[in-house]
Amino acid sequence: MFTEVQIENYKSIQSLKIGLGRVNVFIGENGCGKSNILEAIALASAAAADKLDNEFLYPRGIRVTEPEFMRSAFDKENITKDIKINLKKKQEENLEEESNLQFIIRHDNQPYSNWLQAGVVGKLDVLNFVPQGVTSQYEKVASNLNSSEKTELIAKITQDFFERQFGEKFSYDAITYFLLNLKNKFQYSDEVKHFIIYSPENSLLRIFAEEAQIQPLGIRGEG
Repeated sequence: MFTEVQIENYKSIQSLKIGLGRVNVFIGENGCGKSNILEAIALASAAAADKLDNEFLYPRGIRVTEPEFMRSAFDKENITKDIKINLKKKQEENLEEESNLQFIIRHDNQPYSNWLQAGVVGKLDVLNFVPQGVTSQYEKVASNLNSSEKTELIAKITQDFFERQFGEKFSYDAITYFLLNLKNKFQYSDEVKHFIIYSPENSLLRIFAEEAQIQPLGIRGEG
């Protein structure tokens, strides 16, 4: 179960951290930002499913607008910054241990451009997942894998591979802990990728026009 959500730079939310339980109720006056919390989680869900095009965001219940207005505009410079959504989850087998599922989502604010998820792998990711004073965990990881998975892990864990990626050498401990965390990210992304906002409405009873969910082509074939 996800126990906490952190949202940065999404619509009316500049920075917010909320603890979650099995049932969560948001109460507030109209326009105070309740729906934006749900939309931010839905945006993370779309990123987990690798479906960040507008035609995929609308059906999830996200009110898509111009990309600069999808970011918090309390500071003008925010309209070019990334949206960050972090979901914290307790391990079911060990309720004391927590894992983070972080999404960094960006847009260049250009017409017909799509939202993109920033790369998962980065130098800081590796460094952040190395506890102080650890001992080598490679044997522990490899013991839970079959032969083909071991071969794949060994290929990924080579220092030469990471040196080419980041221009710096890392210890086996650092690489192993990073791969373990990366595995958890993909595992927990499956749990959030189907999240949608169910919002019954009666607009179809009042209007006859239908809004397209796919961006039309421009006069010069843009899009």
